[in-house]
Amino acid sequence: MNKQIKIGIVGGCAISQKNIPLKSRFYSILSEKIKTNLSHQTVFSFSTYSDYSSLSTKCYEVSNKSHLDFMVIHLRPQPFYIISKLFIKYENELNDDMGICINPLLYGRTWSNHLKGDPVPTFNYYSVKPRFMDLNIFLGNIFRLHTKASIYIYNQIMHIQSYCQLNHIKLIILGIPYQPFSKIGNLNCKKLNLSLMEKLSNDKNIENFECYTRMESNSYFEKDNLHLSINGHYTLGSILFEGIKPILV
Repeated sequence: MNKQIKIGIVGGCAISQKNIPLKSRFYSILSEKIKTNLSHQTVFSFSTYSDYSSLSTKCYEVSNKSHLDFMVIHLRPQPFYIISKLFIKYENELNDDMGICINPLLYGRTWSNHLKGDPVPTFNYYSVKPRFMDLNIFLGNIFRLHTKASIYIYNQIMHIQSYCQLNHIKLIILGIPYQPFSKIGNLNCKKLNLSLMEKLSNDKNIENFECYTRMESNSYFEKDNLHLSINGHYTLGSILFEGIKPILV
């Protein structure tokens, strides 16, 4: 019997990537596979986030657009890189201030609320491409900021999961992808995937789709090593379908 499946997707630039035709984007691939194999129609709601402190808000925005069956959170590498660094370039829109600060995750007690998943009121924008990125992330690793960042992201996911469970929405975590833009940052991404897979494996209310090993090649990315290629979009859509199909069946 045909039915309409409502899916909210919260992610990054892959949602509206201008150089990728609409029919070739990952959610279009997912929609076509659901239609062809299961005879269901899909309706999507989208939102994008630039840092993990706004992830919860973006998920609520998507949910408010329509009563969802699935909420897909596509974990993004760049925001993870940023909160893994020792030095962060920031811009405070409230007082038109900008500069460089020490990562607030370094101060466990001072930023305890931040570690629990509460939004950061001070930093509204994080620079994505500061100089010496690999060195900056390496310095952050010395202070185990990548581990604290992983805990922070996990707590955000659990906060969103509580909301989804209350509203009868199936939460899907689309694992952080391989990305050759930063060698050290990419290694952190791999560790984040393993950590989340271990923590979420026993949670029956969350589906965790791992895409790192399926996309561990530069062929899935554009020449800038940042954005997905058409091949990357097709594979990502296929991974989503393979995970969602057993739930729908």
